[in-house]
Amino acid sequence: MSHHESKKLRQIRVRVTKADSSFLYFTFESNEGLAFYSTLDESSDVHHRDVLIHTTPEYYDAVMSEIEHLRKKMPIEILFDKEIEDSPVIDFL
Repeated sequence: MSHHESKKLRQIRVRVTKADSSFLYFTFESNEGLAFYSTLDESSDVHHRDVLIHTTPEYYDAVMSEIEHLRKKMPIEILFDKEIEDSPVIDFL
């Protein structure tokens, strides 16, 4: 892949309770390299957190399996799940 090509990513937005959010973060941190995530500031309130998860198509099934496993322990709402284009990397050297 050249430096100017883009790559597909899966983007999953989930909603968890504020109390459960730290366990969601811990789970993805302990599975390093599976996905990266960020908490959306506009979703932060006293009751819940919306978390945007990004993964590659190769790890998508593993991420969804992890989410389904977590759903047995806590309420997780999948707000959307879509494929996006990753921004191309530009090599300035």
